[in-house]
Amino acid sequence: MSSKTPLVIFTPSGKRGQFPAGTPVLTAARQLGVDIDSVCGGRGRCAKCQCEPAYGDFPMQGLSVASDALSEINEVEERVARVKGLKDGRRLGCQATIQTDIVIDIPAEAQVHRQVVRKAASDRRIEMDPATRLLTVRVAEPDMHVPTGDLERLATAFEELHGIAGGSAPLTVLRRLQPALRKGGWQVTCALYQPTDGAAPVVLDLWQGTWEGAIYGLASHGKLAGGFKPRNRSRVYKNLYLTGGSANPGPGVPMVLMSGATAARSVLEDHAVPTNDEWLSVRENNSSPATAGA
Repeated sequence: MSSKTPLVIFTPSGKRGQFPAGTPVLTAARQLGVDIDSVCGGRGRCAKCQCEPAYGDFPMQGLSVASDALSEINEVEERVARVKGLKDGRRLGCQATIQTDIVIDIPAEAQVHRQVVRKAASDRRIEMDPATRLLTVRVAEPDMHVPTGDLERLATAFEELHGIAGGSAPLTVLRRLQPALRKGGWQVTCALYQPTDGAAPVVLDLWQGTWEGAIYGLASHGKLAGGFKPRNRSRVYKNLYLTGGSANPGPGVPMVLMSGATAARSVLEDHAVPTNDEWLSVRENNSSPATAGA
C-alpha cells in the first residue's frame, strides 16, 4: 500500500477507506458516514469530535499501526485538554490528521445517534381513562305495558349499571342491535365512546353476549381471527402453555379437547416425562366428551 493513501478503519462501525496523508480524521469519518458529532465546524471549540486512536498490530485487519500514524497534538488540542478536559489517549477529530494506516475508535459520547436518557425513571401511578371502553350490560326484555325501544332500554342499562346517562348509535349499529340482543339473551357488549366535551356517548359497535368468560368470545368471531390464535406452546415465555377455545385450533368441544391434548403433550415433551402417545392421540381425535373423560 502506498504511503500516500493510508487505510483508515473506524470502530465500532467497521467502516474503512483510503485517504491521502494529511486528511483530518473528522473529514474521513464524514465521507465514510461514520457516526461522529461536531457542532463548531471543525474549529476545535466544541470538543465533541473526540476519537481514540489505537496503535500496535491488528492481525484481523491486516494492519500494523505506528505511533506516528496521526499528526502530533497541536495547540488547539492542548487548549481543549486544559480548559474542557480531554481523556488520555483521545484526540480531536477535527485537528488530528491521518499520516499512515490507523484504527480509530469513536467513543459513545462522541456519537450523534447514541442513546440518551433525558430524565430519570420514576415509579408513578397512571390512571387509565380511555375515551372508548368495552361495556357488557344486560338489557331489560321488552314489556308490552312499558313501550320502550331497544336503544332506550340499552341507554337505561348503561345508566343503571355504569352511571352513564344518555347514548346514541349510528344507523349501522342500530340495525344490528335487535338481533344481537335476542341472540345474546338480552346481554350485549358495546364499544362505547364518551366525548370529553360532555356530549352524549355513542355506541360505536356491539356484539352479542359477553366479551370474556366463554370459549366463543369475540376473538373467535373475526374474519381473520383464526390465523392469529396463539400456539399451545408460548414462543415468548418459557413453560407457558395455552389451551382452550381461544388458542389453537379454535372453539368447540372437539377443538378444545384437541387443544388440551396438544398442550399436555408439549408439557411432557419439554420436561422429558415419559408419555403414552397413544393415550393422547385417542383423546385428541375423539369428539365425544363423555368418551374422552372415561
